[in-house]
Amino acid sequence: MKKHIKLVIFTMMVFTIIGCKKSKSEAGKNIPSFNNLQNLDILIDWQAEPTYLGVYFAKELGLFEKLGFDVNIIQSWGANEVTSVIAVGKYKIGTASAGATAIAKSNGANLISMAVLYHNIPTTVFGLKGIGIASPQDLEGKTVGVYPKSITKNEFEGFLKLNKIDRNKIKLVSINGPDIPLILSKKVDAVLNYFELSPTLLSLEKETFDIRLADYGVNAYGLNIISSRDTYNQEPDLVQNLTDAIINGYKEGCENQKAAVNAFLDEFPEKDSNYVKISWEKVCKFINNDYQSQTVDGWQQTIDFYNDSGLLTKPVSPKELMP
Repeated sequence: MKKHIKLVIFTMMVFTIIGCKKSKSEAGKNIPSFNNLQNLDILIDWQAEPTYLGVYFAKELGLFEKLGFDVNIIQSWGANEVTSVIAVGKYKIGTASAGATAIAKSNGANLISMAVLYHNIPTTVFGLKGIGIASPQDLEGKTVGVYPKSITKNEFEGFLKLNKIDRNKIKLVSINGPDIPLILSKKVDAVLNYFELSPTLLSLEKETFDIRLADYGVNAYGLNIISSRDTYNQEPDLVQNLTDAIINGYKEGCENQKAAVNAFLDEFPEKDSNYVKISWEKVCKFINNDYQSQTVDGWQQTIDFYNDSGLLTKPVSPKELMP
């Protein structure tokens, strides 16, 4: 639990950064008593990794406390899992891949996207250099590890189709838990993951290859912030305020990378500090100062990819996915 004074200091720092001209004493008055905070869970679509550092930094800065919430950030093992529980209102808000959002919507899930953080998918196929994989076609005859509840599996299916790769010539194996040990032990030749996560960590120690799906025709939105349509209709201000807090966590974390990384390492001291620093730099560069925009055209392109890949059970329109 962070100390009260630390949260107040960070919160006042944010007010200064984003242009609030209140005095320190006035800013402190806007923070609810910590004895009166309501518990609220925010669900992220993977484990606590730098992809989600902006959510953790928002908590560190006291942005959720300012709204009156004591937030617990809940980890999971994939966006497909997250969309199913958020759609039924188990959580008010969370993160997912836009692909998982579109697929869930086509299956009848009552979801909306509040904001898009990644305007391209970050998924890559990676492994140790020197095993004969340098292009998509080289994956034929290889064993690829996939997380079964992750949208990366769906993206990979579309990627194979786009690049005319015979799916039957690739052995896909379901994995759970850390993927790097499976690569090092040669139980798999490659794994699907986000480029800023395991591929970055492994590259700090070994020579690696990585094949970014976005470089081979997979044009779609990536990480987005989601809620259920029912939750949004019932509490629109709450969902929007939580969305804004998360966005500001990313914004302030990218503008103050050292502070954000240090705060994350305080929370997770077991993580490699160099990995967290480099990974967060990649995330911020990937977002490229565009923290929340989503457009009808962007969603249409995303929907078209998943529909053309045979992953949508029925048509979805961009307006269905937006507030």
